[in-house]
Amino acid sequence: MKKTATLLACILWFSISMAQNTASLNLKKGQKFSVETSSGGLITQEAMGQSTEIKFDVKSTNQVEVKNAQDTTYTVTNTITKMKTNMSFMGQEMTYDSEKKEDQDSEIGKNFGKIINHSNDVELSKSGKVISQKKGADSAIKKNEADADMMSGMMQNMVGGIDDGSSGLSQVFQPMPRKVKVGYSWMDSLSSEGSKSKTTYTIRELKGNEAIVSINRTLQLNNKAETQGMEVTNNSAGTVTGDAVVDISTGLVKHKTTTIETKGTVEAMGQEIPVTTRITSTTVVTPL
Repeated sequence: MKKTATLLACILWFSISMAQNTASLNLKKGQKFSVETSSGGLITQEAMGQSTEIKFDVKSTNQVEVKNAQDTTYTVTNTITKMKTNMSFMGQEMTYDSEKKEDQDSEIGKNFGKIINHSNDVELSKSGKVISQKKGADSAIKKNEADADMMSGMMQNMVGGIDDGSSGLSQVFQPMPRKVKVGYSWMDSLSSEGSKSKTTYTIRELKGNEAIVSINRTLQLNNKAETQGMEVTNNSAGTVTGDAVVDISTGLVKHKTTTIETKGTVEAMGQEIPVTTRITSTTVVTPL
């Protein structure tokens, strides 16, 4: 189960937190947004001739404020205010709700409590890329704490990495090219250690100051992680498809839906486990 959690964390981090670097944003100091994100799906693994299914659902709310707008950068404050998770596997249910007192006092709640309602300042380039971030003084979570609790470790990564102050921001911004017309396409690529992707964006429809943008991404993951002293390797490939409704003048996403499908293996202690994953995520951004 730890192996599967690590794979799921890697896939979700990659599909949710990838920054977009095309064109420019047009933000103003003092702008505030509420970001509601919901992700759910199914992960299936095959081991010793048996198939095991893991179902999960994650809902989170972020508050984002533009603290400063400079010539080449923006400073925004990002705060995760709510989180609700549910995971089921082999007849077991694991849940967490940040608004429930009993969950706040649980081991999972104590870990999440270090990031819920703790603000983080993030510096963005005009193209929406995270340049740097300054985490809140009380928000730090040690990796071994997350590893000690499977759900905490997995869910922390699902919202952008352990104590990642920029988590959720990539869902808020989609810089648009200057050539805004129906049928226009542009590409973006990302390559980091163990991860590669190539994305094609196409303007499918224009409605006043809004563009409906189709998203088609291919990705390859070859990640290594250590969990409870055990090295786990994830080798998988997949696609991400979806649509985003974007404000043309600002580059702010109003609504986005994506589906990621991957197939590959998780290797640990000399064993290879075939794994397939399907995750659907929806984000709604509302000005405050």
